[in-house]
Amino acid sequence: MEAIIGIGANSGCREAAIERSCRLMEQRIGQVLLSPVYETRPLLHPTSPSPGQPNFLNAVAVVECGMDAAKLLAELLDIERSLGRTRDGDSLPWAQREIDLDLLAYGDEVIVGDGLVVPHPRMHTRDFVLRPLSDVRPHWEHPVTGRDVNSLLAEADQNILNRFQDSMNCAVSAAL
Repeated sequence: MEAIIGIGANSGCREAAIERSCRLMEQRIGQVLLSPVYETRPLLHPTSPSPGQPNFLNAVAVVECGMDAAKLLAELLDIERSLGRTRDGDSLPWAQREIDLDLLAYGDEVIVGDGLVVPHPRMHTRDFVLRPLSDVRPHWEHPVTGRDVNSLLAEADQNILNRFQDSMNCAVSAAL
């Protein structure tokens, strides 16, 4: 099954975190096709007391995997933990993070339940998801709205500052 994973980092060595997460996904999940990397403004929760967060680096990975969506999510959370991400009830919403791996889509499946919502409920409004997705899957269609990635991108919030890098140094397969 082809899964689409959003990758973001705005704390520590952002590039290294993206590269390490990519390598771990390849080792533990399957072949990875990584989009170009974009630098973006952080999204801040309306009640966040810390508007001075560093910018994010964001990318999208297309991963070919043989596990179900729940198992894939568990692997992504484990990869986040191994790279220093902590999730606890005391964390501020949308706080800085060493790495953020979001399961954006899982084939054309629509899944709601057990802590898993696929496709990601806000992906269709975020340019930092849609722009890199359009780079690697320009004809992708949202399984709920039926709209293609480029039409969604035309209406998305604008948070991208620039194209940071065309590719990372991690070994990824361009054959997907």
